[in-house]
Amino acid sequence: MTERDTWNEIGQNDPYCGTGGPTKAMPHLGKFAAPDTALLSEVEGEPGILDVGCGYGRNSVPLFNKNHNIVACDVSLTMSRTVLDAGVPFVMCDIHHLPFREMAVDCLICSHVIQHMQRDDVERVLWELRRVAKKSLIVMPNPLGVACFFGARPLVHALVMLNKRPGRGLFENIPTVRGYIVNYYLPWVFARLAKRWFDRVKVTRGTVQRRLPAFLANSLLYICS
Repeated sequence: MTERDTWNEIGQNDPYCGTGGPTKAMPHLGKFAAPDTALLSEVEGEPGILDVGCGYGRNSVPLFNKNHNIVACDVSLTMSRTVLDAGVPFVMCDIHHLPFREMAVDCLICSHVIQHMQRDDVERVLWELRRVAKKSLIVMPNPLGVACFFGARPLVHALVMLNKRPGRGLFENIPTVRGYIVNYYLPWVFARLAKRWFDRVKVTRGTVQRRLPAFLANSLLYICS
């Protein structure tokens, strides 16, 4: 099954569109998870935004409703029906081969997407993001965050699925019951990976809530330029 087939099936048959935990949503009933507030703050004033891997529109729909000049793209049409219904300009495409010129957009957002890429494909994806945008804002789950029980949840997930993925590292390409895969990246590991392709990488919280230190936040925002 291809990546597009997997997400089309999830978008068609899963009322939660593959979401869970703090991001659990029922998009077709109008119930969206809260957007990545730090990301939304970061794009203020940007003349053009591209949402890569928009999914059901957790970030692109609120940005569009605030009159931002945004284009959304995703590999799956069924996952993105709520984006189309909201009137957001949409392009169906593959993140590995984005149909845009070099530096075509001022700002690109990519939220909770890269952890679902095959580990061997991630550097290619980061190169593609760097190619099309002057600035890339990447949101990733934090495996040390509260929602992951400070690292316990990824470890249990990896151990439970260990026999189903022989020959791979413990936290690499872990299958899920919904059909997609998950890769867990420690913050400093992903930052180091991003620095291979971007000149500057800044790591901050994925939300503006500040009751916990950044390294315990559920998600992290990597500002890459």
